[in-house]
Amino acid sequence: MLATRLIVALLATNAVVLALSKPGRRASNVIQVTGPIPIDVPEDLIEGLGPVTKPVFAPEDSSVGDGLDPPVIKDDPPSAQNKRADHAQGQHGVAFYGKRRAVLLHAARSAQSERANTTTPDRGETAPKPTAKSKSKPQSNSTTADKTAAHPSLHPSPSSAPADCIFTDLPTVLARKRACTHIVLRNIKVPAGETLDLNNLQAGTQVIFDGNTTFGYAEWPGPLITVSSSNSITVTGSPGAVIDYQGARWWDGKGGKGGKTKPRAFRVESLDNSRISGLTLRNTPVFAFSISGSAYLTFEGITIDNKDGAVGDRGHNQDGFDVAHCQDILVRSNTVYSTDDCIAVNSARKVRFLDNFCYGTHGASLAPLGHGIIEHALVQNNYIDGGLYALRIKAAKDEYASVHSVTFRDNRFTNITKTGIEVVQNYDNGGSYENREASFNAPFSQVTYENNTGTVANRRKANRFTLNCSPGACDGFIWKASSVTGGGKPDVCVHAPQSMPCGAGTHNA
Repeated sequence: MLATRLIVALLATNAVVLALSKPGRRASNVIQVTGPIPIDVPEDLIEGLGPVTKPVFAPEDSSVGDGLDPPVIKDDPPSAQNKRADHAQGQHGVAFYGKRRAVLLHAARSAQSERANTTTPDRGETAPKPTAKSKSKPQSNSTTADKTAAHPSLHPSPSSAPADCIFTDLPTVLARKRACTHIVLRNIKVPAGETLDLNNLQAGTQVIFDGNTTFGYAEWPGPLITVSSSNSITVTGSPGAVIDYQGARWWDGKGGKGGKTKPRAFRVESLDNSRISGLTLRNTPVFAFSISGSAYLTFEGITIDNKDGAVGDRGHNQDGFDVAHCQDILVRSNTVYSTDDCIAVNSARKVRFLDNFCYGTHGASLAPLGHGIIEHALVQNNYIDGGLYALRIKAAKDEYASVHSVTFRDNRFTNITKTGIEVVQNYDNGGSYENREASFNAPFSQVTYENNTGTVANRRKANRFTLNCSPGACDGFIWKASSVTGGGKPDVCVHAPQSMPCGAGTHNA
């Protein structure tokens, strides 16, 4: 047993603090999560998120737990029936340090009164399935009664807000936001190069976007809207409200990889026990929601409309939801028209993507790029129409990463133009990677595909599967009652799990 342990902690000041922890000494700021992890973590940025608070990884030894006595991470506290013993069992431990000390330790307790009636569907529930022919919207796997109790309306009326908390300009928002717990943002025009800053709100604050929210033009990284460093917040839109980014002013066909500097649309960071719902985002310059360092957070009933970006292939990197370094995230019943991922999870534990509509996107992507870790993810009852991909797990070659305990269930996809199901450990953003050698540094384990059906376009460059794994690095895959049809070229299956149904003409290595 080591006499001392060196813990690197990123605290609220963003400074790096070195602390010694001896056996028998309690480290109250540490949240211990088990599971396979990388040893080194570079300082590169995760695409779509900008600089974020990164977790610090420490290898586990036989003494883990002695003296530190880390608290158990609990599930959504108001839903006692949802408590599950599904902690990952791996070779190493992960100590996550947020910008605010011990945020996950106290967030659930402080939000109990605010969310006493909220219920969350259990990850094991099976939702009713839409058919590809009807393209009918999937029904939520929560009952109507549950939904009504949890959130009576996704579009509340702004009329009940005090007159001095109905804001019509940015300076007033910035000056008075902390004095209000019911905020209405009415026809806000955000000046060029400035942010609609909704950070550090009082616990329990409700924010309603009303009318049209617009932004002046400037080439800068943004974000244009930010909500962070708060607890028990609800953000929603009134009927007909639109957050109109007028992204065509920035679109040049290069997205976030060059050309004009494009601001991110809506940044969510260090936001806990909160709900963002009922918003309409239109024509984002690049990424829509960039979510990091948050826990027990729901996104529901949101429309992200980037259809115009597909015209002439002008809009790029318009991800719907990007998630990094988060715990217990629910993304449910949203509609996304996009030129990139409907959702991209870079690093998270307990993330659920349920009952969503994705049009023209790159599908649902579990992408531990930038040395991410993804554990306990559920992608269920989504409808994916058109676009390049449907269901994806991708890690970059020579990066340490991990994906463990993932289920794709009851999803439907149609008219996919490149690959229906992709599992690759050699991803290269912008390059050709189908037949490149894969990396063993990013193991994928315990991945289940159950009752998914999909079609791939009969095109020369489209196939059902692209599976490229390093030998032995894709383990515990299950294929059950699922089917993918169509495609005009052979599947690519390199060291693919035997359970995965690679068809005739498959490339095998």
